Amino acid sequence: MRPNRKHRSTPKGEAERSLRNTTALMQELEACDKPDQKELFIRRLNDFLRSARTVTTFLEKEVGRANALKDWTVREVTALRTADSRFDHFMGLRAISEHDCIVEPQRSEFAMEIAAGLHMTGSIDAELRNRAGKLLARVSQAAPPGTGNHSHVTQKAVFVKYFLADWRGEDICVFCKGVIIALQGLVSRAYQLYP
Repeated sequence: MRPNRKHRSTPKGEAERSLRNTTALMQELEACDKPDQKELFIRRLNDFLRSARTVTTFLEKEVGRANALKDWTVREVTALRTADSRFDHFMGLRAISEHDCIVEPQRSEFAMEIAAGLHMTGSIDAELRNRAGKLLARVSQAAPPGTGNHSHVTQKAVFVKYFLADWRGEDICVFCKGVIIALQGLVSRAYQLYP
C-alpha cells in the first residue's frame, strides 16, 4: 500500500521562478552542441524536463492566490495538451523521465556552419563568432609593416542536433523552446487572472 503523500502548497511566484530556472537550463542544453557532449546533453535534457515539470505543479499549488487557481490550472493544462501537440508530447516525456528516470535522443545529425570568413592584411587579431555570438576561434596574424602580407581565414564549426524517437518535426532544442513558450503563456495568464 502506498503511503499518502501530503500535498504541500508552494510560495507565491514559485512557478515563475521555476520557469526562469527552466529557461536557464534550456540555454545550457543549447550549449551542448559538440559531437563529444552527448552524455552531457542527455543530463541537461532530463534536468530541463524535471524543471519544466515543476512549473505546472507549482502553479496549481501557489499560496496567496485565489483558490480557483488549481482548478483553472488543471483545465488550462488539459486544454493546452489538446491544442498543442508539442506540449502534449512534453507531458508524456515528463512521465517517462519521472518514472523511468531518463529520456534519451534516438538519433543525431551532424552539421557544419561557416562561422566567418576574414581577409586579413598585415598584422591583425580577430575573433570568429557564429551567428549566436559564440566564440569559435581567435586568429592572429603578425606581419612586418609594409610587407603586404595577405591571407584569408575561414572558420568552420561542427555541431550536432539531437532528435526524439517519436517527434520528428524538429530537433530537441527547438522542441524544448516551444515548451518554454507554452509554459510562459500559461504562467502569464495565471498571474494575470489570479494576482
